[in-house]
Amino acid sequence: MFGIGRGDKTLRIRQATLEDLPRIVDIGAKAFPYIREPQNFFLDRLRNFWVFVAEVDGHVLGFVDVEVKRDEAKIAGIAVDEAERGRGIGSALMSFALEFLKKLGISRVTLLARASNEPAVKMYRKFGFLQGKHIRDDVYEWYKVLR
Repeated sequence: MFGIGRGDKTLRIRQATLEDLPRIVDIGAKAFPYIREPQNFFLDRLRNFWVFVAEVDGHVLGFVDVEVKRDEAKIAGIAVDEAERGRGIGSALMSFALEFLKKLGISRVTLLARASNEPAVKMYRKFGFLQGKHIRDDVYEWYKVLR
């Protein structure tokens, strides 16, 4: 568990459970509108990958979804409730995910992002991610070597 103070509230980050699925689907469907059948998609993510949620007073405000394969990992998704953006929740989730992956001995982390998604790109650069290969259209792979 990870926590940061937010006035008289504390943001906690913990592993997601099936009870978090409705909020994950709500946040994820808005952040990733191209996902077909978000209920089934995020249920599969919960069952098969590492998903962590950020919460205040038991209310889920965002999540990060991580795939681990051998000594590499992919941050498959990071999303924050639209009403809560700009408050450091995405950064807290990213920080937590990177620390988690370091503890697992992961050496390289990748993610995909649109170059036009300026808030996301700014955060990825802040955490030391470098823009890698062009995938399609406006989408690039970003990568970070963990030490």
